Amino acid sequence: MRYAALARILGAEQLGLAAVIVLTGQFFDSLTDAGSDRFLIQDQQGHSALAFRLVQLVAGFRGIAMAVLIIVLAGPIAEFARAPQTAEALRFFAIVPLLMGFTNYDFRAAQRDHEFLPEARVMAASELAGLIATVAAGLVLRNFTAIIYGLTARALVAVIVSHLVARRRYAVGYDGTLARRLWRFGAPLMVNGLLLFAATQSDRIIISRMLGVAELGRYSVVLLPILYPAATIMKYLATLYLPQLTGALSQTDEFSRVGRSLSGLCFALASAMSLGFAFVAPTVLPIVFGRTFVQSSAVVALVGILMSFRLIKVAPTTVAIAMGETTIAPLNNVLRLLGIVCAIVGVHLIGGLPGVVLGLIVGELVANVSATLLVNRRAGWTLKRDGGQYLLFIALCTAVLARAVAADSGFTWLMLACSIAALLMLVPYLPMAAAWFRNRAERRDIAGVMSAVPLESPDQ
Repeated sequence: MRYAALARILGAEQLGLAAVIVLTGQFFDSLTDAGSDRFLIQDQQGHSALAFRLVQLVAGFRGIAMAVLIIVLAGPIAEFARAPQTAEALRFFAIVPLLMGFTNYDFRAAQRDHEFLPEARVMAASELAGLIATVAAGLVLRNFTAIIYGLTARALVAVIVSHLVARRRYAVGYDGTLARRLWRFGAPLMVNGLLLFAATQSDRIIISRMLGVAELGRYSVVLLPILYPAATIMKYLATLYLPQLTGALSQTDEFSRVGRSLSGLCFALASAMSLGFAFVAPTVLPIVFGRTFVQSSAVVALVGILMSFRLIKVAPTTVAIAMGETTIAPLNNVLRLLGIVCAIVGVHLIGGLPGVVLGLIVGELVANVSATLLVNRRAGWTLKRDGGQYLLFIALCTAVLARAVAADSGFTWLMLACSIAALLMLVPYLPMAAAWFRNRAERRDIAGVMSAVPLESPDQ
């Protein structure tokens, strides 16, 4: 809703400049993410007052460090993005991470006991405040700086509500033993955060530098309607399954069963999402965002496939974190950097957005398969365990893309044939859906948990 409003109010170029601001925040967030809040869930002493105070201390220093870095590097970042007009706005944007550094993370510790409602309240209140402030600022200012007012309001409300829902008062402290454990847990995740940014946000950097900020704005409009649902699903799956996997570590068969359940669910949801987005988005996007943002069916389908591949990675990375194997995620993201090279090549060989997105899909495929093989080997599972699901998903994506190309070319019968083929590839997942529907107790439990799991914005 926030970006739909900005697209209508500002247009493609100003929306592209707003995307540069958001992208900068994501970069520094990834660069400094040591996973300290997840440490409260994963570590055996994560529930202790010592761990809580240590995490608050780290969060405070992180917020200050991010603010300083953004202020100092605002000029070079704006020049690198070829958007020099954003330099001064970026310096004002530094208030957002500074505010977030004073969040009370007791809501994260509560998730050890599967209590998700506190974080849900934090996110619901902050997102609503951010939406209202963004739209109001957009209507008044009529330029890209409206996004800063929205993000600042969201951060301020998130911090206030985090203190209101907390059972423990905000406090900071240091413990050497826990700090060393946190460092061992978080250091690989910091490296992974930087790699993750390069792997997942490089598309917008490449587009901004090679195609311009107006094209970045148009691409963001195609990306965001699937980025937010995908991020929400990824958040749900990781939040629901990490405690289950961690609790089953000592039970080999149960750990394998939960891991297989997560993997199957990721492939099923990714397949449905890729197909649904390709079918619906070409019609809906111009209605929601305006005719200025019309894209070909092929571009829309490619963006959906890209985000579907990113959803699949939830399974191997969540299993890896549950096992304490935090080096797998950075290795996975190193391989995803192949997509950057392929995207640059794609721009020169194919041109425009299709070339960029096709290249990124290649990197996602290589990285996902590699991560799955690594996790299966560490867990003692067969290396062919997920091979059939990968082949089925690749076939579905091929059918979806062929359908989109046929739609753009006016080949109605070919489009219909590809649509039927893609739908038939969802059939193997029907028994999973039927089994879940028959299991009323499991459905009730999962629905109860999901109703309280917070929707987390990918802007963070």
